[in-house]
Amino acid sequence: MKTLIAASIAALLATASPAVAQMQPPTPLSASEFASAAVGSRVSIAVRVDARARSTVRAELLDRETDERYRATGARVELYQSDGTPVVMGTPADVKPGAVAIVTAVVTGKRRADLKRIIILTPYVSVH
Repeated sequence: MKTLIAASIAALLATASPAVAQMQPPTPLSASEFASAAVGSRVSIAVRVDARARSTVRAELLDRETDERYRATGARVELYQSDGTPVVMGTPADVKPGAVAIVTAVVTGKRRADLKRIIILTPYVSVH
């Protein structure tokens, strides 16, 4: 009986681990790593939105210190957000000045990228 219980718990933990890992946001690149990313590469970066006009989002790159703390870098990026870009932990209306997010994007040029996914972190993090 103990063996059956232990096996059941092990099976539950094995199936739960991938789900827990998927809930964690990706670790974002630093501002300097993003600056050297090749055109066409898929990246994750942390940003604080400065402005949004239609499909263009202008933002400041942030460097991750911990999961809850980010540092402003002064480096700016221009992001293209299509109508269908998924927004996690928020809505498209949350992509506004002051919003903090980790975004997955494809680099299209120097300090430019096309958004593929946005994870809103504003209520959960601080920027210094």
